Amino acid sequence: GRTCPWRRREDTIIDALALVRSLINDDLFEEARTLLRDYIPRSRRTLGDRHDLTLTLRSNYAEAIYRDTSRSLSDLHEAVAILEDVLRTTRRVYGVQHPFFAEYRQDLEGARMRLADD
Repeated sequence: GRTCPWRRREDTIIDALALVRSLINDDLFEEARTLLRDYIPRSRRTLGDRHDLTLTLRSNYAEAIYRDTSRSLSDLHEAVAILEDVLRTTRRVYGVQHPFFAEYRQDLEGARMRLADD
């Protein structure tokens, strides 16, 4: 059968997220950020800023920044700002019961700790 165009786009984003997770887990942070810089705007255009896949892409981008030991202080500030926005949007749109809310909050705490260490 035929798949709706928006569903194919979601599947492509889900595949990209799986690749990003592998890159981050292998400490290939720059490669993850490069891929995410391509997919975040696509997701925003096709699914919207508030879609949970867009939020997950953005949180992964921030994680790829704050876990990278070669990042700059301004990069860390960017990661914290992204995660604060992701957490705020998730709370407002989906509520604190959203399955990823606790994960986003934990990422924000991790980014803030990295920022405090620098």
